[in-house]
Amino acid sequence: MPTIHIFHQYLYVIETCFHCQQTGKYGEGFVGSSRGVAVHVRAAGPEGEKDHTGCKWPLLSAAAPGEPLPTEPWVAVIKRGNCNFEIKVCLIIRAGH
Repeated sequence: MPTIHIFHQYLYVIETCFHCQQTGKYGEGFVGSSRGVAVHVRAAGPEGEKDHTGCKWPLLSAAAPGEPLPTEPWVAVIKRGNCNFEIKVCLIIRAGH
């Protein structure tokens, strides 16, 4: 099962402050670094605007549903629920991640 760690980095106007805190861990697999553009994904179709779970194919960018997903490295931002973690990961991989 894949493992995903979520960390936050904050940039303040006065100074750069890095705050690392594990805020989520899913799965028990390989742990490594990942970088990329954060893409809030949604489902296609009329009901897709409300479905941000990453459980339905095809996945679209919530910000630009008419545009293809990035070709540069990207990190999917998805909502919990509606299907298991393995399905979410498989659909993200299928989307070319």
